[in-house]
Amino acid sequence: MPTWWRARRCAGATSGPRATTRCARPWSPTSRPWRRWASGQEIDDDEQFGQGPHTDNSFITMLAREDTPGLAVRLPSGEWLAPPVIPGTFLVNLGNIMKRWSNDRFLSTPHGVLNDTGKDRYSIAFFFSPNVEAVIECLPSCTGADNPPRYPPAVYRDLVLDFYNANYFHRQGHAGARASGRS
Repeated sequence: MPTWWRARRCAGATSGPRATTRCARPWSPTSRPWRRWASGQEIDDDEQFGQGPHTDNSFITMLAREDTPGLAVRLPSGEWLAPPVIPGTFLVNLGNIMKRWSNDRFLSTPHGVLNDTGKDRYSIAFFFSPNVEAVIECLPSCTGADNPPRYPPAVYRDLVLDFYNANYFHRQGHAGARASGRS
């Protein structure tokens, strides 16, 4: 049996160093730690992005930014907001795993990038993601008789593959075949 089939449970791992190393890793092979956003011409279309609107598959994403604007965050109202760049700080986005663990108490942050400033923009992201073998299920403190879990338990690797297969046409069916040994 492949090692990635041996899923590990994380909902009850709430304390101690083993809980952290068993359920999360500070770097995930699905992440890119930095990104260069080339400058484009000025764009008047509010719906055009250099990186389309998306949410991150991580637990949280910490983003170090320089002084070039371009990041846009969607508020629950649907309005897009450009968060201010504050020197010496990080911007923290909640990811899809936080949404699942908290049973939608905390939602993942929809965001996108459009660089129409006339100069290149750089960002450095730290994606804190679960171990690919971790079983992601609702935390006991986020569910109850009147608030049942909204998501079934799932292995993080499967969630990532499902996301990429659903959102990137060139990957549809490809990653699933590889994971099942039918490559």
